[in-house]
Amino acid sequence: SLKFAYLNNTEVEGITSLNPKFFHIALLNNNNFKVHNIKATAPKDSPNTDGIHLEGCTGVKILDSSFATGDDCVSVGQGNTDVYISNINCGPGHGIRYVLN
Repeated sequence: SLKFAYLNNTEVEGITSLNPKFFHIALLNNNNFKVHNIKATAPKDSPNTDGIHLEGCTGVKILDSSFATGDDCVSVGQGNTDVYISNINCGPGHGIRYVLN
């Protein structure tokens, strides 16, 4: 699992994550963060293996990525604003989940 926290104007590209015990990638309290060409894979029966999880972020773009996980492909938790998600291949996970503030 990877955690990116309290970063500004950051771009992450081309990461492959395989079989983590929890989230593949966690974005926490970042501003202007772009993620693209990410591949995350976990068995379909593995709990809590969200592809990307966001909390408290502003200006996040998740683009051109593939998530085959046992939980949410992308989970947008509390305190996020200006989140853009496009061209995501998702499955067998639960899709994209938004927690309303």
